[in-house]
Amino acid sequence: ETLGGLEEELKGMESTLTRADAALGALGAGPLPVGLRSELASLHGSANKLLATRLDGLLTGDLTTAREEARGKRKALVATAEALIERTEAQIRQIDHIKAARGAGAKGSMGK
Repeated sequence: ETLGGLEEELKGMESTLTRADAALGALGAGPLPVGLRSELASLHGSANKLLATRLDGLLTGDLTTAREEARGKRKALVATAEALIERTEAQIRQIDHIKAARGAGAKGSMGK
């Protein structure tokens, strides 16, 4: 496994989050995109796994050349993964909030 490969994987995850941001931003009173919360939950798990088992487990100590560069790159990727996880959690909370607000609105209008 290479740092470049992990970086590309994180970029793909970021792209998914950007599309989710756009979908949530354009939502208005329209329906939530089908499967978006599930997709984000899956991405969250993948990002956590990438961080915990693949990035944290990547050894740079065995390198004889470019060790500091590799450590710096790994540190930057860890920060990117952590930010991606936080962003995913925020989007999931946003979806849950929208669902709860809409559910409360529907319940309130039924009693009238």
